[in-house]
Amino acid sequence: MIYGYETSDPGMRKFMNAYLKAGGSPDIVCFVNYFSRSHKYEELECEPMRKMIRTTPDDCVNKYTEEERELQQRLTSILAYQANLKYEGSKWIKHLKKVNVFSK
Repeated sequence: MIYGYETSDPGMRKFMNAYLKAGGSPDIVCFVNYFSRSHKYEELECEPMRKMIRTTPDDCVNKYTEEERELQQRLTSILAYQANLKYEGSKWIKHLKKVNVFSK
């Protein structure tokens, strides 16, 4: 990640995720399309990885990698479960009191 990233590279999002999981900084600034420029004196654009990860798709069909989709699903399930517990909490406590769980 020292030099930059290629917008046309289909494995770039997975590479960025591996870099971040290995302890890389999301604040690193990279050259955009460093290796595909037409000549070496062409002016280069720079972007921080935080911006690149938001705009780089996994492939031509999916924006997110399989691992990212799995993590999103797990987070959504946990949040939905917690929201349901808060909403249904009073009913649950009433049910437990009714079957004398608290008196044992």
